[in-house]
Amino acid sequence: MGRVGRDREVYAALCDIGQLRAVNTIRTADQHEPRRRDVVDGFHRLDLPWPPTDTAATWDGIKGRTIDALRALREVLGQLPNKPVHPAAVAQPATTTKLNGVVSGKRSGG
Repeated sequence: MGRVGRDREVYAALCDIGQLRAVNTIRTADQHEPRRRDVVDGFHRLDLPWPPTDTAATWDGIKGRTIDALRALREVLGQLPNKPVHPAAVAQPATTTKLNGVVSGKRSGG
């Protein structure tokens, strides 16, 4: 696969991760005061109406976008080489970084 194809896959994966983050924002908005201000953006990122007028339709939309994003990520991850991960890499604590406005998980300790 060429660089352009890989770049498209990376972009698509980041969009899918963004969808999952929007779902998480909506899910946790009632539990965490700082997230309440982001709930409207979460609905817009999922192309769902705000304020929700039909609870069942909203829930179906959230479920559908979650399933679609997870399927797409599974497909992309399934194309990666199946190499074993060194146990020391898994044991390191995870940190969060922000790059170009996208928050992603990153292993600390290099």
